[in-house]
Amino acid sequence: MRRIGRTSNARTTVAPNRKNEVCDRRKMGFTLPMTRWMRAREPELREICHESKQVEARAVHRVWNGFLRGRHHWSRPWALYVLSQFESGLKGSASGAR
Repeated sequence: MRRIGRTSNARTTVAPNRKNEVCDRRKMGFTLPMTRWMRAREPELREICHESKQVEARAVHRVWNGFLRGRHHWSRPWALYVLSQFESGLKGSASGAR
C-alpha cells in the first residue's frame, strides 16, 4: 500500500490497479427518513402543533391529515412543529427573563 499524501485519494491508495464499482458510480445523495419518523411519532408531534397559538387548529388538522394521506410533503407538518417549538421557547425565555 502506498503512503497517503496530500494529493492522493483513497481509491488510488487502497486499490491502485483495480476497478472499483463503488468509486466509479455516480454521486449519491443522503436523506433522513423523516416521513417514517414523523409517522411513527405523529400523535405526539400533532399534539405539540395543536398547542401553538399562532396556527388555527383546523389548519393543523388539515396539514397533518394531508401528510398522513400522502398529499403533503413531510416538511409541511414539520414546519408547524418547529413553529410550535419556537413559540414555546419564546414563552420559556420570557418567563425566565428579569
